[in-house]
Amino acid sequence: MTKTDALTDKIVILTAAGSSTRMGTGKKKEYLKLNGGTVLSKAAASFLTAAFFSMLIVTVPESGEKDAREALFADERMPTLLKNTKLLFVNGGKTRQESVFNALTAAARCVPLKEEKPVVLIHDAARPFVTEKIIQDTISAALLYGAAVPAIAAVDTQKEISENGTIARHLQRKMIVAVQTPQAFELYPLLECHKAASLTQKEYTDDTEIWDAYPELNGKRSVRVVEGDRCNYKITYAEDLEKTEKW
Repeated sequence: MTKTDALTDKIVILTAAGSSTRMGTGKKKEYLKLNGGTVLSKAAASFLTAAFFSMLIVTVPESGEKDAREALFADERMPTLLKNTKLLFVNGGKTRQESVFNALTAAARCVPLKEEKPVVLIHDAARPFVTEKIIQDTISAALLYGAAVPAIAAVDTQKEISENGTIARHLQRKMIVAVQTPQAFELYPLLECHKAASLTQKEYTDDTEIWDAYPELNGKRSVRVVEGDRCNYKITYAEDLEKTEKW
């Protein structure tokens, strides 16, 4: 990391407030066992070993801190990894958007110096195999451009369809990417964008869309794309756990 990176307050938000109904395991996917810990602890360790973060925030279901804490500390290294990092559990909302907004609000209350332009990384806790390179590249790009996201090139040809199920537009595959997490932003502009979004009826798919929806609040800065990695996949179904032995 560069000297600038080291001096900038960095916060990571791990989103783990969902119900994991598609897993069919009866247990939240973030709390399933993995590599001597859990999916959640593996994701957290990936960040805490890649860079220094002043704060780790985990979004959890209402009254779910106990289970999340147990899953996080299933990795015996966690007390050492968190030695100089503030740990905070935040209740999520009805949607991922609400959960992230709650976490951003909590983060802003804890960061001491607004003029330092702290950077926040928002990551799906169900993506435990995020690499050090992705984390560091995303931080560096966010510091330079205000917002950044890792992405991988589309493999299949993409089409836009109409409401009646026919092809409406043929997209250029070379211009299409699949975005991953962490999505990194300057904290305060993103919080302002989330505040504005919370006053509308629209539900946004991710935080890059919220950022882009309010250029007047983010300094008219676009999200910078950095190289992702296919190993940084999201565990969604039970069979996804079968792939974990490769990483």
